[in-house]
Amino acid sequence: MGDYMIAVILGIVEGVTEYLPISSTGHMILVGDWLGFTGPRASVFEVFIQLGAILSVLVIYKEKFIRMLRQYRCWDMLRPQNRRLDDTGLTLAHVGAGIVPVMIIGYFAHGAIISYFFSVGTVIIGLVIGGVFLFLAERVETASLCAALVSVSY
Repeated sequence: MGDYMIAVILGIVEGVTEYLPISSTGHMILVGDWLGFTGPRASVFEVFIQLGAILSVLVIYKEKFIRMLRQYRCWDMLRPQNRRLDDTGLTLAHVGAGIVPVMIIGYFAHGAIISYFFSVGTVIIGLVIGGVFLFLAERVETASLCAALVSVSY
């Protein structure tokens, strides 16, 4: 199969799965493996195709991002009075608090993450477990789920 056809198929998979409560990366790994599109070239393609999805979020929410960036100068973003302003909800401090720990963990665990979490077998197991949890979440009422979690924790 030609590279253009593989790109079209993976683009469709990314476009359909990105905004659903399923793993777009997992599905791209599975479809890429099914099509024989693996290795460093496939990894670079996956990064760039997902960059398109991320940029679409930036375009859709550009006003919110611009407002958030204009709220402060860089040195002001961690001041207590600027942690949450009524007009925007999230601030740069919130975004930083969410990104920095993940970046640190990713930096130190990069090798393990790549070797264990991006294999076809691990992706299949993760998708099945995630599917079971989604199925159970649809079936269980919120009150009974909270009661079950509280009873387990004590």
